[in-house]
Amino acid sequence: MTNNNNYDKQAFEEAFDEVHMKFILNLPDEELASSDRIFFQLEQAWWFYDDFICDANTATAKKLPRFKHMKPFSLAMFNFSPLLQPMLDEFDTMYAEFSKYKRSISTYGTILLNAEGTKIALCRNWKGKSWTLPGGKVNQNESGKDAAARETYEETGFDPDSEKGLCFEWRERRERGEIVEELLLLNNNNDDYYQEEEEELLPWKSLQDGDKLVYTEKDTNKRRTCY
Repeated sequence: MTNNNNYDKQAFEEAFDEVHMKFILNLPDEELASSDRIFFQLEQAWWFYDDFICDANTATAKKLPRFKHMKPFSLAMFNFSPLLQPMLDEFDTMYAEFSKYKRSISTYGTILLNAEGTKIALCRNWKGKSWTLPGGKVNQNESGKDAAARETYEETGFDPDSEKGLCFEWRERRERGEIVEELLLLNNNNDDYYQEEEEELLPWKSLQDGDKLVYTEKDTNKRRTCY
């Protein structure tokens, strides 16, 4: 939790009650018996709490504590939830098992280049220090391609499948024969990518001659380097 000892405790309890009802209260018994499923739900709950409750432009939201990492949020929810409280003594073991399992799940993402192929779009977590390519873990029963498209849209607002947001609008306009000017998304003063949905700027990093991409071939499992 962030070092904010002056948060509104009533607002915090109300926010956690909303999150608990949405993500934990109606979990089937078989999922409550699985630490992996519990923590996957808690991960979704953490994102919802941070993105839709704490980031809400209200006076109450500004009084809520923020959780920089998932583990302290999960521990707070274990203490809050009557369904999870009986497992509180096992929290550390359950979280360690979940972390180990999650590391075994494949990650998929995309590479977004500008039209000239000279710059690449990067993103980072809230208050994170490192910039990465958009991507994330594949969901249950989800293909790698679908996971890459979903994660890219969630993190940048750009949908490679052109089924959501501005990309869908561009596709529809093209189908009507209109000329679509994607470059309207670029701020010509600083070459930033403007992400309308969250009103943030995603920086374009200029590619250098020495930049390289290391990847593993799916069929041979060999590591390759692309310059």
